[in-house]
Amino acid sequence: MNKKISKSILILIIVSIIFIGIVYYSYWRSDFINLDRCILPAEYADSGKYTRNLFSVYYVPWHNRVSLKGSDPFSFEIIDCSWGKDKNNVYRGRFKLEGADPNTFEIINDQFSKDKNHVYKKHEVVEGADPKTFDYNK
Repeated sequence: MNKKISKSILILIIVSIIFIGIVYYSYWRSDFINLDRCILPAEYADSGKYTRNLFSVYYVPWHNRVSLKGSDPFSFEIIDCSWGKDKNNVYRGRFKLEGADPNTFEIINDQFSKDKNHVYKKHEVVEGADPKTFDYNK
């Protein structure tokens, strides 16, 4: 009886150590999503890279890792350089574009973007702008 209990305890300890190791490794070891194709002018102080693990997506401008609250690491993808999206949200750097529809979102240029509902300048809604007729040259 004691051998069965001690064998069960040993197995439980080994499984627990493996589980803790996997969780620790996945939390602290983040995989950078390749952004090497993005070469941005120096005035973009907010330019950085996205990284993710099992728990979240992070934006890393310079050496600070900023968690993107509510992000889904399994569906997150890079749209273009400082733009990313997951199944629920759109991000410009570390900012979530409130109300943005990731399925219809598109970048107009480095300052403007739009979806079916809104036009955005950087990460804020342009009030009164119609995404169907918006002309950023005006």
